[in-house]
Amino acid sequence: MVSKELALYRYVEHWKPEHRILPVTFFLNKKDPYFKLFEKVYEIVQGQCSLSPIRKNGEPCFIHPINVAVNLKRAGVTDGLTLCIGLLHDLVEDRVDAYQKKEGIKLEEDGVRCLRCYEKKMYLQFMDEIKEYCTIKDREILVKGIMALTRTKRTFYYKSIADLYNIKDLEIKKRVIQVKLADRLHNILCIDSFNEEQRIYECFKNLFILNNAKKFILDNYPIDVFDQVPSSSITTRLFKKCCKATYDGFLRICGTYVTEKTDDIRSMLQLAFRKFVFQKGGLWDITKLNDTEIHPVRLFQGVIRKYDARLLGNLELFNEREKNEKNYCRKFFADYKFTEGDLRAVLYYKDAYALKEVVAKLLYDPEYVLPGFLITDLSKEGKIKV
Repeated sequence: MVSKELALYRYVEHWKPEHRILPVTFFLNKKDPYFKLFEKVYEIVQGQCSLSPIRKNGEPCFIHPINVAVNLKRAGVTDGLTLCIGLLHDLVEDRVDAYQKKEGIKLEEDGVRCLRCYEKKMYLQFMDEIKEYCTIKDREILVKGIMALTRTKRTFYYKSIADLYNIKDLEIKKRVIQVKLADRLHNILCIDSFNEEQRIYECFKNLFILNNAKKFILDNYPIDVFDQVPSSSITTRLFKKCCKATYDGFLRICGTYVTEKTDDIRSMLQLAFRKFVFQKGGLWDITKLNDTEIHPVRLFQGVIRKYDARLLGNLELFNEREKNEKNYCRKFFADYKFTEGDLRAVLYYKDAYALKEVVAKLLYDPEYVLPGFLITDLSKEGKIKV
């Protein structure tokens, strides 16, 4: 018999990625009305993945859609259509990428137009592939779900996520948010194979998705859904697990960026962040910058906006912020005679340290959402058009 303590541990433990290609029967019983459809979808996705290169960690491409479906199932998803969308979320994008590579199409105006036409053909092809296995209504749900999760060529990341959160149909919206959280959960569990800059960037992308997911949950569920163990909301369960995985990702980055010379200032950076939090009433100014500040709390001001520029493709602004932060650290920590590598380690450490605390606040403060970092905020600022 399992003790209450062990049962609770199994609920709150962090999920780990699955490294096996699991059979169709792991996900659905053969008597399930969607079994044949899921089996066909499994076959289609596995076939497409066999044409794709292996993942950065050396695993076959099919491992990723398998893990997305596994995460959905772990969260309590039993709906066959949602599990299908989990497997399918990258299908059209992968087919377009393969076509682009084969034809040598460049991402210029004519090339983008060509790829978007091909993308439409792939939706029609997919609908034809599954027409014998489901109703017209089910096909529409699947295609709408895939379209919401597919990033069209030359579309900025913010815009692709905005499209997902702005779906009018609430049931489809719930499904795709669940799939996106399951998708990003697996992605963030695999960042060890990324380079230094990509790791923190991938974690930051999760922060944007989590912030908007939190707003969606607050808008559609009672606030006590965050206190329920286990939660009655599948979306909330996936939100919590993705938060924990993202926190772990930032924590691992903190551990990576500690050199013998920078080890001495870790406590100073951590205390500066605590001062920043307590003085500002809890992360409300993390999107703002005060150029007159000379205390190390300055390093935590506007950290969101720095990576915000990176997601918007504004590398000039991102690099300018990095340069200014390095210059500040070079002056403030002059006695340490830090090299460029040391300074880079300091910046990555303090960014990861601050951002993991933002994730923790999203996770444990039921009413908190990060101000100025929602789809609606960015739309008002003109950064994305919805």
